[in-house]
Amino acid sequence: MKRDETILKAVMESTHETVIDLVSAIGAENTAKLIETFSGCQLHVPLVETITKKQRNEKIYADFSDGWTFEQLSVKYHLTENTIRKIINDTRKRGRKPC
Repeated sequence: MKRDETILKAVMESTHETVIDLVSAIGAENTAKLIETFSGCQLHVPLVETITKKQRNEKIYADFSDGWTFEQLSVKYHLTENTIRKIINDTRKRGRKPC
């Protein structure tokens, strides 16, 4: 039996809670690949908000450029008006021109 097949079989037969959760989320083959690649390592999985923040901020700036108010943006994106203002100011500082 090949190493890949051995790992896959072990994954499919595992009673380890983390392995079961991973199989449920990403499937047995992907779980086996994850285990083979990162076995023994601590793995940090970032929050969705962390990896989508740039795109969210770009949408906020685009909406602002289209005439949305700080108040409207804060309601739409569930952020405070101060946070919206900071995002707009930071975007301007990076050199992005209004549309």
